Amino acid sequence: MTFYNDFANFPYPFDSIEPEDLRQNNNYRILNKYYLNNRIHFAWLLKEINIFIGRHDKAKDFAEIGLTEALKNAGRMFNQFKSKSQQKETEKYIEINRQLFKL
Repeated sequence: MTFYNDFANFPYPFDSIEPEDLRQNNNYRILNKYYLNNRIHFAWLLKEINIFIGRHDKAKDFAEIGLTEALKNAGRMFNQFKSKSQQKETEKYIEINRQLFKL
């Protein structure tokens, strides 16, 4: 229950997270105790929350962060996977992330 109670005052703590927090800290922790294992999905979540609470400028910033990270990841995938089927999967990955981060 402690975990759920930490988020009982939604949108807190998410409304206190700034785009610069993600840009400057690769090991960001929510409430200084919950580590994130996927920065791309966390950026998407913050984009969605900020849209929900009417902060569209911040939502746009989080969308840019998430898409940038996804495209970096895709670049690594293109370099690692050389088969045509794997390249097509990477292209799908890019398109999925473009849709996720669209405003």
